[in-house]
Amino acid sequence: MNALIIYLFKSSVSLILLFLVYWLFLRHETFFRGNRWYLIVTGIFSIVAPLLPLEWNIKPGVADWVFSLEPILIAPGREDFSQTVGMSLTGTITIAYLTGVAIFLSRFLFRVLLLFRIISRSGVHWGHGLRIVNMSANCSPFSFLNMVFINEKDVPGSHLPAILAHEEVHIRQGHTLDLLFSELLSALFWFNPVIWLAGRELRAIHEYLADKGVLRRGFEQALYRNLILEGAIGIHVSGLGNNFNVSLLNKRLIMMTKSRTSKLMAGKYLIALPVVVLIAFFMSAKAEPLLLSASSSGLVEAADTLEKTVFKTNKKRYEEIFSEAEVMPQFSGGPEDIQHFFQENINYPEEAIKKRVTGTVFVTFIVNKDGTITNIKILKGIGAGCDEEVLRVVKMMPKWTPGKSKGEPVNVIFNIPVKFVLDKDKKTDK
Repeated sequence: MNALIIYLFKSSVSLILLFLVYWLFLRHETFFRGNRWYLIVTGIFSIVAPLLPLEWNIKPGVADWVFSLEPILIAPGREDFSQTVGMSLTGTITIAYLTGVAIFLSRFLFRVLLLFRIISRSGVHWGHGLRIVNMSANCSPFSFLNMVFINEKDVPGSHLPAILAHEEVHIRQGHTLDLLFSELLSALFWFNPVIWLAGRELRAIHEYLADKGVLRRGFEQALYRNLILEGAIGIHVSGLGNNFNVSLLNKRLIMMTKSRTSKLMAGKYLIALPVVVLIAFFMSAKAEPLLLSASSSGLVEAADTLEKTVFKTNKKRYEEIFSEAEVMPQFSGGPEDIQHFFQENINYPEEAIKKRVTGTVFVTFIVNKDGTITNIKILKGIGAGCDEEVLRVVKMMPKWTPGKSKGEPVNVIFNIPVKFVLDKDKKTDK
């Protein structure tokens, strides 16, 4: 399977499990600072964890018998087929993912450019101990990096100190950096709904922290509550700034009056530890290389369902054969060339066309230390001459680049699925 898809899958599992801990045990507590860092560290850990060189081996079973390539598609009229059959599922998923990333990164860059356009048009001046961008548009005040964006004409003088104090907390605590990180995560994991929930929670936590900071400065709570409600009117210019208003006004008001959570409840963060261990276990698990006899009987046989695999070996052991090496064997030119090689050389058997036989033929062989192919066998066939045709073409293959383990060439069992397809809308194929 594509390495990118595996990485995204592992990262997404980590995000989901760690966010679940937050959602079930932490989001209603008043540990705002702790929750903020929990969400940030969750994102960083989920990005880094799949890349860590941690491994522990498990003994292989039938579930670990992974085919090294996407199915090679074969149809009548193979000259045109490579262009008309379309791309593999992995390729389609990869392109869809990268398209989504491009869209969300473009949106992110557009928002950044919009902010800098506002700055260039409105200018920045120093006032009230802060860098102020005085806008002409009717919008809720917000902060970005070390600047406060505000339309001072529309803000009553009695409200201004509390609003600026609120935005100053955002600036002092570096909340914009959190949002930038959250936006980048959202672009990378746009397909994962958890990343959007986490971003929304992080914004809410920023508001809780800012509200708390304002009240600590001595502003009257009742007046400040009214100010929050009045601040709900306006247009949000950018999703990158910390707005004085957020959509979850009720939660802000509740959190302002909620009793502080007991420090003993901070032990809830420890719930994440076994989850982290579970994730690390999941990330680092790797099937142990399978050692077989190199004798002619040391081959893999499989039932049609491939649910049972029987390894037959001679008592006398000659050389080790790996099912997985540190560096796997490579066909000259890589996976794309082997696709072309099969599509150019396989003939869809006439008997299979007449009988409308379709399906996937699974073939296995050993790539020896010198790159030669031996011990060719069909793991699962579909008959009607398709199995024989696959064997014929495999025997035609040129030398491969052998696999390596610890820097030395090794014998490796390799598997290829060859899928025979016919047009379902036609009763016969030319």
